[in-house]
Amino acid sequence: ATGSTESINPCWTKYSFTPSTTYPYPSSTAGPNTPNSLYFYPTSSGTQWAVTPEFDEVDDLMVVFQMRSGSTAATTRMTVGVMGDPNDTTTFTPIESFGVSTTNTWELKECRLTSYTDTGRYIAFRAAGSSVSFYIDDITVMLAPNCERAQGVSVANLTSTTVDVVIHDSNQVNNY
Repeated sequence: ATGSTESINPCWTKYSFTPSTTYPYPSSTAGPNTPNSLYFYPTSSGTQWAVTPEFDEVDDLMVVFQMRSGSTAATTRMTVGVMGDPNDTTTFTPIESFGVSTTNTWELKECRLTSYTDTGRYIAFRAAGSSVSFYIDDITVMLAPNCERAQGVSVANLTSTTVDVVIHDSNQVNNY
């Protein structure tokens, strides 16, 4: 079921520091995979949160998810972080904030939690913006790979028997 009267997964925790406390909630606005996505709608006076169930540890994990927003404004952000207590937002440690490059288009986001050094065990999504919609979907939590994903692959000098392939790492430090 979807809509503002529906609850998120009972293993998750949610908060809404806005005039309406119904957010976030399951939405029938399907993401890349149906049937539902998680809908946030923060106002300029508040934030909204969705917090995962507890993990044994998070400093070796990576979160991959799809995100869509109604605004590309710099103040419109979804921040992924870690919490020590899912019932206390003051324990939130932000790891990475995400915006979108195109409105109302699903974009893949990745957040490595390997820089986290405290004892929190809950992954949190915090939405902030000024009366703008956010959707997240297809959330995957996995062990972070030792190497970061290549951000770009280019091909040059194509002949009938050879090709030059250039792979860029995400920090633009090494090209292969």
